Amino acid sequence: MIKADYLDVKKQLSFEKPLWITIALIVADWCLLAVALWLLYQDTTTTFILSQLCLTIFYFHNFALLHEAGHGNVHSKRRINTFIGHYASIFCFMPYFPWKLIHQEHHVWSGNIEKDPTMANLKKVRETNKVPLLARFAWRSWIPLAGLMQHFVFWSYPLTLFKSGKMNKKNFLQSIFSIGLLVVAYYALF
Repeated sequence: MIKADYLDVKKQLSFEKPLWITIALIVADWCLLAVALWLLYQDTTTTFILSQLCLTIFYFHNFALLHEAGHGNVHSKRRINTFIGHYASIFCFMPYFPWKLIHQEHHVWSGNIEKDPTMANLKKVRETNKVPLLARFAWRSWIPLAGLMQHFVFWSYPLTLFKSGKMNKKNFLQSIFSIGLLVVAYYALF
């Protein structure tokens, strides 16, 4: 395919980011959450398992929303991506802007164990040649501790940037807002 053919095909495709699709997904997810909660109150093993399936889909969809908002794919307006990202972050249990910062850096350095911030723990293991006892236990017992530990990385990433001198005022304020929003949201739910 030559460039002229590519541009011709590109003209025929629509790259709009209609917000109604995202809103429909959010409404469907709230219906799924309602079904999951209803199933939880039915008090049988089958309905419990079905509720867990519904919750899994609900949480996965919210992470997908967070991820797409972080890449600016939910809508063409940055404010809408930020709003949807913060909304979804509540159900992902991780602050939006710290996640977005680390995820953008991950895309820049993906696969580079020295510079990819998501590989920091693996780098420590390689340097010390020791896998922490808790990590070995989690691995052998099939407990998904690495997923939980990754959340600590996202919550603490602003401190990591600050210590390394890479934190600017804008990122600091955005990170504080994202973390504060989650604290307020979880306190309100409590």
